[in-house]
Amino acid sequence: MDRAAIEECLVRKEAGEEDCASSYARDCLRASVPFRTDYVVIKRCFRCCVLKWLNESGLGANMDFRVEDLKRSFVEFRGPEKVRGPDLVDFGLENPRENLLVHTHAFAALSHVRMHSHHGCSLTPTATNATKFLFASLYQYDPNYVVFPKFRDTIGKEPADTAKCVKEIRRGSRPLLIDLWRQNKFVPEVKVFKKLSLVLANNVGNMTKPYCSEKRLLCVHNKTAPYDIIRERTIGLRAISVWQAILEHRDFSKRIKRQQRLLLCCCMNVDAKHGDRNPKLAWLQRFPEEFGCAAIPPNPNNVAKNHLGPPPKDLKMVSIEADTERLINEHSNYKLRKNIIDAHMPLLLLNSKFVFSPNGVAEACFREYEALIAGAYPLIDESSWYPRRQFLRNLPVVSVANWSTVTPTFLEDTWQTLESKSFDIQSLFLPFYYDHILTAIGI
Repeated sequence: MDRAAIEECLVRKEAGEEDCASSYARDCLRASVPFRTDYVVIKRCFRCCVLKWLNESGLGANMDFRVEDLKRSFVEFRGPEKVRGPDLVDFGLENPRENLLVHTHAFAALSHVRMHSHHGCSLTPTATNATKFLFASLYQYDPNYVVFPKFRDTIGKEPADTAKCVKEIRRGSRPLLIDLWRQNKFVPEVKVFKKLSLVLANNVGNMTKPYCSEKRLLCVHNKTAPYDIIRERTIGLRAISVWQAILEHRDFSKRIKRQQRLLLCCCMNVDAKHGDRNPKLAWLQRFPEEFGCAAIPPNPNNVAKNHLGPPPKDLKMVSIEADTERLINEHSNYKLRKNIIDAHMPLLLLNSKFVFSPNGVAEACFREYEALIAGAYPLIDESSWYPRRQFLRNLPVVSVANWSTVTPTFLEDTWQTLESKSFDIQSLFLPFYYDHILTAIGI
């Protein structure tokens, strides 16, 4: 089985192979994925290919350990619910190896070394003898700060020691893969530079602050950064179980109404921490009937009123929402948190043609990825950062330089243009990244 076989399966939109073949060529991970292909089809067509390469590379074993480790850390972490959140350990409704959706912990789950701002340093049992390569996930890691700077008193213990993680990253001559999460992205020691094989960089678009210096191994927004080893990645989904429950719902294709609303502009933070969203939203509110955008909160800098609500004319799909919430609560033992995502949000996205997704804390945001997974076209801010432009160039996004140009006529014309084209969205799913990781470690 190879790339062509996977692509044929995706085009046929059939169930895929129930029984795996004896061999799968590496290029099966590089199969093109047509825009708006149902997730259940993508999952079934890629299933055997992904399981084969996760098993042979050892990444699957890392995932098995890391998923259980993160679940344990969630139980041990006694911080406020607002901080830890239900999606902190959400790896979906099934075996994480079979999930193909990128999410907030998808790459941390593959790592030998994990450094986290809440949970400190963690090594897999295979970290010290993983002779082929070392995968390090640096989640909000900054060498200028201790771990747990905010939650020290809440948690009731001293900041975790990161020395063993830094030591392991420096040890030996194995190819090194780094997964980064933050707009100011560092790796711990300059000495690891020659081992660096791949940097998976998430949401690195904000170049307004001078984080780079000669003492840093890598500042991905510096002009001298080695872009050939940087692979920008999608920011991914939050509350992946919610999305899986809806995308794999038995009545998904029959009952969910797709792309009926012209523009969805709701349900996001508009406070001072999330860029200049308010002026852009104000341009869209010139068309209350056509766009129906939610009202801007009276005081967007007030924490209690910093979130846009749902659109005034909201479409309810009560039965599917009820099924989803029941499944999630039974499976994950937590209540859906309405201030993160509930079962209604994916349905709003699925029902929309375009989605308002301007810059937030940095250039990318969850809404951009969520819109694409839902089959909608996100309206994003035009970027001047080369890696981000390269990442987005094959995806069906609408880059906006001047938000005053976004009118109903503009969107209707853009819709006709985009609908006449074909798009490959393979970079929205995990097989695409597994392939780059395997290339970096020489498999």
